[in-house]
Amino acid sequence: MVTSAASRPDGTMDNDPITPLTTISQDCRNRLKNTRVAVIGAGLGGLMAALRLSQHGVKVTLYEAHPQVGGRVRSNARFANGRIIEEGAELIGSFHTAWLKLAQKYGIAMINRMGDLEYERERLNLKLRLDNTKDLTWAEIHQLNKDVDQVLKSIADNAAKWIVQETCPWNETNPVVLNILKNYDNTTVRDALINLHKVNPNNPKQQRLWKMLELRLVNDEVSQLEEMNYLGLLLKVKGGQSERFEIDDPGRMGYWDELEIFRCADGCQRLADEMASEIRKNRGALMLKTAVTQIEIHPQDVQLTTRSVAWPSGKLSSAGKTARFQYVVLAVPPSVWSDVTIQDNGSAVDLKAEIGVMGRGPAVKFFSSFKRRFWITEKIPSAPSGGTLKLGQIWEGTDNQMQTGRQGIVLNIFAGPTLPGSGKGGPRPPTELEMQKELKDLYPSYSRNLNKTYYSDWPNEPFIKTGYWAPKANGEIFKVGPKLNVAFHKRLYFAGEHTYVSFFGYMEGALRSGIRAANLLMRESCGMTVDPCPPPPPEEKIA
Repeated sequence: MVTSAASRPDGTMDNDPITPLTTISQDCRNRLKNTRVAVIGAGLGGLMAALRLSQHGVKVTLYEAHPQVGGRVRSNARFANGRIIEEGAELIGSFHTAWLKLAQKYGIAMINRMGDLEYERERLNLKLRLDNTKDLTWAEIHQLNKDVDQVLKSIADNAAKWIVQETCPWNETNPVVLNILKNYDNTTVRDALINLHKVNPNNPKQQRLWKMLELRLVNDEVSQLEEMNYLGLLLKVKGGQSERFEIDDPGRMGYWDELEIFRCADGCQRLADEMASEIRKNRGALMLKTAVTQIEIHPQDVQLTTRSVAWPSGKLSSAGKTARFQYVVLAVPPSVWSDVTIQDNGSAVDLKAEIGVMGRGPAVKFFSSFKRRFWITEKIPSAPSGGTLKLGQIWEGTDNQMQTGRQGIVLNIFAGPTLPGSGKGGPRPPTELEMQKELKDLYPSYSRNLNKTYYSDWPNEPFIKTGYWAPKANGEIFKVGPKLNVAFHKRLYFAGEHTYVSFFGYMEGALRSGIRAANLLMRESCGMTVDPCPPPPPEEKIA
């Protein structure tokens, strides 16, 4: 017998993209068929909201400034001659159940990601450097992993102890616990590691441990430890303690052990394309290369102004068009909110002033293509895995993909804000040249075997301008979270990974946010009083 989170068979669960709403009346169903909704942004959050609405007969128009759907999900089969690389979101966890349910629905296959254990069995040297001079030995890595796991378990225990409603922690009813959560919302991960988890960077015996935690957390959470929100980390860890797709006990270490174990065999773009196709089948309209530049909220409806976008420049046309809807779902990241002018009955609305300033997490990816896996035949046979504090994290983007013909082999780098910035810019990811320099130091024959490179610069991508949400340790979650999960000025709803506090930064968070936004909009438009944060269903035993 194992414990699993129960589900409500009424379509109201945020992790259920399949079941229709059964809690609405026939009159409501009829009303929805005459309801017009605009969804702004065709990332996974916007796609999921539009799909959910269209499944219930709502007349949906989905606007996307880019030439393709997916947002920060973008698969590329050109760079390595047919091999699939993910320019943006890539890896999927076993507890990302909305993603996996949709994959099953559309017949999308998963493939396992190679782990370090497999490389050790091949007697390949892990390219892990914490002092930028030499690789750690496998013996050193094993001991370090034990030390790291003790800290991660301590964090997981804290998440299990204090967090009950990971999707809406501000709804905590116990005043003592609520105060603890508020305190954590103002605590940096650096301070939490030192004061709660007993790791000190100034302790000579713990310096290597500290650096390893820094390498992992800064790149996973795209924030420096001295800025990273401790409550935000706990909420994501608690999300990883939720149910897994298969019948199994997730345990407390799910976030650490099961977070990024799959990749999509056909590329994550396949999911975005399948969702867009179903929206069209449901008579929804998809307007690509069309940016929404103004939202005018009126008592009975909303008027949008749109402009066409020329690519690859991202330049807006001078002429605009208008369209009217009853509701709007805004599913673009906060980094581009300023690109949209909002008015309510003629008065200017400042989203950042009303919602709050949200932390940006800069993230980039860098791809190097080769004809062969040259690292295996280096003087010291090496693995395409590891990382450094300057470079970020390394893995092979084409592992477990068969090589046919002249297809390339690709080495991936993912980096958060690993380097100090200049002026007011704050910490930043490494540039392409900085990454190449680090890779040449790690792999001596890198340059001789290099075919071509590609730098995916999301913080400078038009209409995106970010990696993903990275809440600051200034009470940000309690400030912005409640406002992003209710109707804004009665006509606007929010979706996107930045609105879903237990899965922010992940495709799963975007999907769940779209389900939540659509369900809330539909029920409230029918006059229902809806709690956007209902208590979780009770645990149930499964044989």
